[in-house]
Amino acid sequence: MEFANGNGKVDPATNDPDKNKATGLEAAYRELALRLAIWPGDPRSNNPQIYIGKLPPELPTEFPLPTSTRLLGSLVRSAQHIDLYLDTSLTTEQVIEFYTLRLTGAGWQKVDPSMFPGNFGGFIGGNRPMQHIEFCQGNQGPSLTLQTNPNSSGDVRINVNLDTANSPCDPVRQKRMRERPMMVNLIPNLMPPPGNIQNFDGGGSGGSQNSWFSSATLDTGLDLEALAFHYNAQLEKAGWHLSGQGLNGPIAWSQWTLQDKDGEDWQGRFLIYRNFSNPRNYFLQANVTRNQPGPGNQGQYSTQLRF
Repeated sequence: MEFANGNGKVDPATNDPDKNKATGLEAAYRELALRLAIWPGDPRSNNPQIYIGKLPPELPTEFPLPTSTRLLGSLVRSAQHIDLYLDTSLTTEQVIEFYTLRLTGAGWQKVDPSMFPGNFGGFIGGNRPMQHIEFCQGNQGPSLTLQTNPNSSGDVRINVNLDTANSPCDPVRQKRMRERPMMVNLIPNLMPPPGNIQNFDGGGSGGSQNSWFSSATLDTGLDLEALAFHYNAQLEKAGWHLSGQGLNGPIAWSQWTLQDKDGEDWQGRFLIYRNFSNPRNYFLQANVTRNQPGPGNQGQYSTQLRF
């Protein structure tokens, strides 16, 4: 019996059927992994390659690995975009501490979290967000993003961006991020109850200079009172002050006061609405409104629920 390789042909270099079979399977696995990792039209993708269990030769510098950590593999999307996948028994905090010490000790700068393009408050999809931290090597140097997933034991992902034209430490880019309207962060990150997931169906966020909202849907067996307690605790922790709350039929509501970083007063509202046709389904909305609105809407903004 003859065995075909990944191209559907018998390998003439050997008569070992097991070797031919293994070679064909490895090629198929690599092709499948590439198709799963690279979506059609990805602007970062140019002749992508996968390396199993090792660092790619395209990486310009020696890369440190913590103890109790193994390298699962690397994905080279292009010469400028490289992803590393690690598995570790360390905690999220230990991984972040390791790379913070190693990279800053080698001259890398830690990027202010407020400079992240997607850093805005509101409902978070899933149980917990990927925790991430970003570093860059000078104003026009490469950057590195470290992501850890608290919901998936040992899952660590590192993106190395060698595109020096778009460094997160570029002063022009940081100026644009600082000019981003402050109200997008007045609503804190809102997590679902443990074991539940907030969905983006019908959800998102948006507003203007004078107001901002975030909304999501939630499927859960918890009742209105338990949900109100869960979300109120997060708002209080973020510095919101409760001024009133209530339960009325399928609705739980609460009224809040808060201040922005400039000491200006805002009003906050939180609404939970139970679906009549599906008692396990809830609509959630948080919004903030400036007490003394500025002239006009000062521009409109919108985003999507984050995962």
